[in-house]
Amino acid sequence: MSDALCQAVGRYTRLHANTAGIASTPVAGLFLVRGGRPGALEHAIIRPLLCLVLQGGKTVTIGPRTFHFAAGDSMIVAADVPTVWRFVEPPCVEL
Repeated sequence: MSDALCQAVGRYTRLHANTAGIASTPVAGLFLVRGGRPGALEHAIIRPLLCLVLQGGKTVTIGPRTFHFAAGDSMIVAADVPTVWRFVEPPCVEL
């Protein structure tokens, strides 16, 4: 992933992320999620989205299937889906 992109996202999230690590943007429906280290399992209904992993790693379980995402991977969700997810690998550099 581009160092310039990672640095820009890092600066933005440091300034704008809430305590859950979510940073809203001026673009309607676009937000950034910052995870600094592996965490606990999170349960959520994921709404339609496009997820781009810039650094680190994430697992997402939908029904019986678990998907592993690393830097440079993406995920598209086209409908509301119950999931279990977590950050499993910290970023290479602190965003």
